[in-house]
Amino acid sequence: MIALAVLSSGCRRRETYPLQGVALTGTTVADNAVLGLGPEEIRGLFEDALAARGRFTLPPPEGDKPRPEAARVALELGFTRFVQRDESTRTAAEVGARVFLWRAGPEGDEEYEVAGAAEVMVAGESASARQSAMQQALREAVANAVVAIHLQRVAIDKRDPALVEDLASPDPRVKDAAIRVLADRRNPSVTPSLVERLQSDDPGTVRRTMGQLVELRDPRAVEPLIALTRGKDPGFVREVLYALGALGGADAEAYLYTVAQGHDQSAVRKAATEALEELQAKAEGRRPAPAASAQNGEDKR
Repeated sequence: MIALAVLSSGCRRRETYPLQGVALTGTTVADNAVLGLGPEEIRGLFEDALAARGRFTLPPPEGDKPRPEAARVALELGFTRFVQRDESTRTAAEVGARVFLWRAGPEGDEEYEVAGAAEVMVAGESASARQSAMQQALREAVANAVVAIHLQRVAIDKRDPALVEDLASPDPRVKDAAIRVLADRRNPSVTPSLVERLQSDDPGTVRRTMGQLVELRDPRAVEPLIALTRGKDPGFVREVLYALGALGGADAEAYLYTVAQGHDQSAVRKAATEALEELQAKAEGRRPAPAASAQNGEDKR
């Protein structure tokens, strides 16, 4: 009986995830001279990478009904470029890929985004060598993004305790997948990990993280957000101020009041005043008054 159980366990089929759509998005895949590939070729490369992963079931033939839990995925190329490395006279081809996944979840539509990148050195100076390196970088970047979206799909099915354990994973892709799902579920255990992400060099990552922290409504995010304003340009500071107004709490209110009264930039003072009004109105259960700039048509610079 024991041998039979082991055999049964060893023959268990791996979990696969059905897809109801595979698409391309963005302008970089439509007209890209450095790649030398058309959209249909790039799409085929994307489908090949999904199939090679062995964990996704490609869409059924046209006319067949997809399974209810099937997701949609789309590929976007963030950049395709040649760069000169400081330590070398050689040129490298770089590709950045993003894969988006949309799925109908138990509490509404779910959307996730992952990234993959690759760099391949150009072997020679000819145009064909450059194009060959760029196409190889594309294949590797897409393959890396497909691994990341598979790990994300696995994370979606995990319970919160398992995801919290994944926050300590040595694999950054596993950790990133857990962060996204826990943030969507508004689990406060993810707050420290999100606070770490505020130090990212990628402005898009920082802005997304700010939004996730606001959704969590965790007061532990207030101090890190305040610290984020130091040394930043006024435009970004205003974004943080509005995030603090939406987050709320006594510490956020005190900081917004201080900035509204004493910042040396009028635009920042105005943003702090508006964020403070929003915070106080929410706390009192009333609608905030229209911003002065909206009332008199002032230019929001």
